[in-house]
Amino acid sequence: MYHKFVHGLNRYSQYIAMLLLVIMVFLVFLQIVMREVLNYSFSWTEEAARYMLVWVSFISSGFAYQYGAHISIEVFVNKLKPTLNRAIKIIGTVIAIIFAIILITTGGELVLENLMNKSPALHLPMGLVYLAIPIGALLQILNIIDLLVYKNIVCSNEVSK
Repeated sequence: MYHKFVHGLNRYSQYIAMLLLVIMVFLVFLQIVMREVLNYSFSWTEEAARYMLVWVSFISSGFAYQYGAHISIEVFVNKLKPTLNRAIKIIGTVIAIIFAIILITTGGELVLENLMNKSPALHLPMGLVYLAIPIGALLQILNIIDLLVYKNIVCSNEVSK
């Protein structure tokens, strides 16, 4: 049940990330064409692309755990005895969860502190931009727990399908 929920959440996260990435590429392309061909540039496209990149990065950080796509150096850990190897991976997983919890709390504070601040070009509440931080961290925690419980894998570059 939990695995299906996380899998579905990851699928929607991937669709949202893909859509934002396509829009971001289109906006950057539009900005280049407008600047080079018509000698005119929009003031908001660069800002919109930057904020979309933030959202894509944080949304993708959650489902990246399922693919073993987060950076890790396992050369030395893999040479250890299996019990010590597993212990180090568990410690790394606990640290990752603690870091994600810190991201949720500090990201939530950033959201609340910046709800009234507006972005320069788009006039969006900056709290919406910062909302990517706690959402991405929550997605990370959900995926780490899924890997631990459903697949009995601690955070590593082991690809799970």
